[in-house]
Amino acid sequence: MTSITPKSYAVIAQLGRLRAAGFPLGGLLIAYKALLVPLLTYCISLWGGSYGNVIAAAQVLQNDALRSILGVERYRSVSGEFGGLDILRIDELHRVAVRFLAYKISKQMVNSEVLPPLIARTMCSTRRQTMFETPLAWLAYLRQSLFYKIPATWSSIPRDTRSLPSGKRFLEEFVKLVRKARV
Repeated sequence: MTSITPKSYAVIAQLGRLRAAGFPLGGLLIAYKALLVPLLTYCISLWGGSYGNVIAAAQVLQNDALRSILGVERYRSVSGEFGGLDILRIDELHRVAVRFLAYKISKQMVNSEVLPPLIARTMCSTRRQTMFETPLAWLAYLRQSLFYKIPATWSSIPRDTRSLPSGKRFLEEFVKLVRKARV
């Protein structure tokens, strides 16, 4: 996170300059998504599940960017602006990244030597017909690892969304689910 912070603040400063120059909100959001979101989401599936202070630091960067885009003072909250601007918070971006990685594993787009395959087991319950085996994790920090998180989160996605043939379509549908859960 320490290497991303200075680069992110350079982008945030540029966003503020663009706003001051009279760029429209739509153009600023495009610049935000093109310049800052790739910095914030770089390896998010790995560091996003680590300690809470790491994700909190990324959230501060994202909030500062929104303040710069909207021209809001530093002490004012922008937490209510994410829905109106159609922007995912950093924790939501992390959830999307982990689920998309699970999608890639399920479609065998990721080498099985890198991450374990998703192994389905049939459930007796009619509520959820399939669960995916999760490794045993006694400690909380083990439950934050990708080896545990990917099968556990993949089981929570509706079957019709999991079975979509296209990665782009899967992302669109899952982002809709994340936004619906936000309300």
